[in-house]
Amino acid sequence: MLKTLPFSLNIPTSLCDVKLNVHLSELMRVSGALCASAPHNHGDYELRYLTSGSSNQVIRGDEITLHSGDIVLLHPGETHYQTEESITPNLVQYSIRILVKNKDVPASQAFIKMLDSITTLRDDRYVLAPLFNRLWKEMVERRDGFFNYLQALCTSILIEIVRISGLDSSQIFTVNSNKYTSYWHDRLDRFLHDHYMEDIKLEDLAEEISLSPRHASRMVMKEYGISFISKLTEIRLDNAKYLLKHTDRDLASIATMCGFSSYSYFTSCFKKKLGITPGDYRSKFKSK
Repeated sequence: MLKTLPFSLNIPTSLCDVKLNVHLSELMRVSGALCASAPHNHGDYELRYLTSGSSNQVIRGDEITLHSGDIVLLHPGETHYQTEESITPNLVQYSIRILVKNKDVPASQAFIKMLDSITTLRDDRYVLAPLFNRLWKEMVERRDGFFNYLQALCTSILIEIVRISGLDSSQIFTVNSNKYTSYWHDRLDRFLHDHYMEDIKLEDLAEEISLSPRHASRMVMKEYGISFISKLTEIRLDNAKYLLKHTDRDLASIATMCGFSSYSYFTSCFKKKLGITPGDYRSKFKSK
């Protein structure tokens, strides 16, 4: 009687200019003692993710203990295996394989460099757990539209891996940034104009738009041509000018309303930018 081979697929996906094949099998989810393996290697990257339990992975002779929420990335040609005696009965592990197709593209080279710098990662918020579980179920059930669903899930998993790594991904997502310039500009504008009156920092903006502070700083410079602090000060001064021209509020109140930490700092920024003091500006331009 012929043995039925497990169902498997190569899923074409992409991260902007990076073209990838993600190899999936209905046996991508294994548990307990079934996770044990003999020494072997692959010609592509293998990503393993633990959702419960623990085990020891031996990679190039080095033993690494992994626990629930840990991710290990095995590089092409790396000999690896899992020791049976280290595997806990409740171990559940997902595995997918990743092949970069267009290695000559700069974005792909940046992506490969990123992958090569990763051995283990930690998914503290368990963002990947439901994605991997859904991925496996779609492979097993294969309902209408499952192929497109698998593509979307593979893309989501890869993006989350990049995010969890915390590494600079600006060279990978350059096309995305250029294509959606108005999207980023609108998000930056909305945050800055909604919060300029508060004591906000670059880290607050970065958290709001789900980028690292370094990447958020680059995004502000790209969109406005000036730094975060310069743009924030510009917005605060524009609002201060309006209040000076169209209201009778005292200068100290205007400084506070526009987010300046003190009246003296407000005056200093105003004079540096406009060449006159707030009081002189009001005298010159206030609506009659």
